[in-house]
Amino acid sequence: MLRVRDIMTPSVVTFASDQTLRDAVEVLVSCRIGGAPVLDGDKVVGVLSATDIIEFESITPPPDAEREQELAAKEAAIEAELGTTTAPVTPNTTPPTPTTQPPIPLGGG
Repeated sequence: MLRVRDIMTPSVVTFASDQTLRDAVEVLVSCRIGGAPVLDGDKVVGVLSATDIIEFESITPPPDAEREQELAAKEAAIEAELGTTTAPVTPNTTPPTPTTQPPIPLGGG
């Protein structure tokens, strides 16, 4: 029977619990990973994921103008290095499909 150890990644990227969020984001981007364990000394105290960062950023007040320029420069550097873009997600989403009748309930009704 196949075991987790048979397919796991043996060299794991980790974060120190006192590492800055900025450093962590840079590691996630440069290693092209979505998350990593957080260590306090040699003990695992949690996991930091890209979702954690997105949720945090969504409830954090917007940065001041200087910080915003700094972030824009950082994004441009990442885009140039990876050959990607950080265009807003919303313009790239499909709008809801209009309907002409009420929804039909699913199930034995």
